[in-house]
Amino acid sequence: MSQMTLMGSVATILHVLIQAALVVRVLLRPHREPASRIAWIVVNILFYDRSLTADMRERQDNYFASARPVTSEMVTHWTWRRRLGNNAIAMLGPVL
Repeated sequence: MSQMTLMGSVATILHVLIQAALVVRVLLRPHREPASRIAWIVVNILFYDRSLTADMRERQDNYFASARPVTSEMVTHWTWRRRLGNNAIAMLGPVL
């Protein structure tokens, strides 16, 4: 095996190990929804670019910072119409 082939193999193995570490890290994050975890895995595998990843992370942090927490107590006080509307929007959200 030539030195270039060996270096290529080492680089490939290193890349796969880094990707596996990222997948484990994403799956073990407790404050993420399962769909968000899967999206992170896809982004980490398909778009391995530091600037793009930093931009996406900043956007996520902005979404989390501007989000209002919803407690189960708040939901129990909602009318059935409001719950129905929220559930309809939640189902259509991924399609939009």
